[in-house]
Amino acid sequence: LLPYVANLKAVEAKADGQTEKLAQLLRAQGVEVFLCAEPEALVSWADIIIPSPGVSPQNPLLSEAQKQKTPIVSELEVAFWLAKAPIIAVTGTNGKTTTATLIKEILCQAGYNALLGGNIGKPFIEIAAADCDWLVIEVSSFQLAYTTTFKPKIAVLLNLQEDHLDWHSSFVAYKQAKHKVYLNQTKDDFLIYNALDKNCLPQKCKATAFGIG
Repeated sequence: LLPYVANLKAVEAKADGQTEKLAQLLRAQGVEVFLCAEPEALVSWADIIIPSPGVSPQNPLLSEAQKQKTPIVSELEVAFWLAKAPIIAVTGTNGKTTTATLIKEILCQAGYNALLGGNIGKPFIEIAAADCDWLVIEVSSFQLAYTTTFKPKIAVLLNLQEDHLDWHSSFVAYKQAKHKVYLNQTKDDFLIYNALDKNCLPQKCKATAFGIG
């Protein structure tokens, strides 16, 4: 269930002309903005933290949140709570954008109202509640790492190679994040994976799985 957020607060590590302008825009909409604030003080009032995908897990605010056991979830997770249409989630090291775009175009050509978002085009959160037949979402390891309930109707795992190791602690952690794309699926959902890539072989998968290759 989507938690009710009584007070929305934004945190930015930098404080320069550009961030200050953005902060003013947010404040005009009733959002409290903190620039270069101490993480301990910020986490103390937070019921939930939603980091930008590029923010490293080693960030002081997130590290403090983990110490205080404050829930950390990604924008992908929050958007899933709002989603009305079934989701096709595409992930992998390479080819995500091309594959997601092709899936969306195929669905549209077949007469379905499909929307494309995530790492391509509009953020998932902007289209999550749209009235459509399908939501085709390109998802990253950053987003998947902070999911707990995310469950697409169809998950696509294209390939896995060493990438983003500056963000993830290891290739194992990177793979674990990517494999979360299907971990909450049930037998009524579908996983399509690259059977020729040993790193894509599903583990603890309850979905109806199809290995391609």
